[in-house]
Amino acid sequence: MGMNACKADVEKFCKEIKAGEGRILQCLKENHENLSGECKQQMAKAKEKMQEKMKEIQESCKEDVEEYCKNVQPGEGRIMQCLKKNVDHLSNKCKESFQKHGQ
Repeated sequence: MGMNACKADVEKFCKEIKAGEGRILQCLKENHENLSGECKQQMAKAKEKMQEKMKEIQESCKEDVEEYCKNVQPGEGRIMQCLKKNVDHLSNKCKESFQKHGQ
């Protein structure tokens, strides 16, 4: 995700935060009110793209989620983690969707 528009904001609000596991993104979300207009726009675009990708994966993997992840509580990427763990067993349609979106 090209977050160049947020570089200054990351320096300003999140430079003490260790990168990885979405911590920088979480920091930016927590400081959303104070972010520059460009960064807010960048984050909105990134969120929109991510939602589109997730929707496509969910459509392609509906049966796989039912079979392998039905007891997994949705949210915070838990379903995606479950699908990744079961990648060897997923339908071709689901695997292709995963690969297409860089999962």
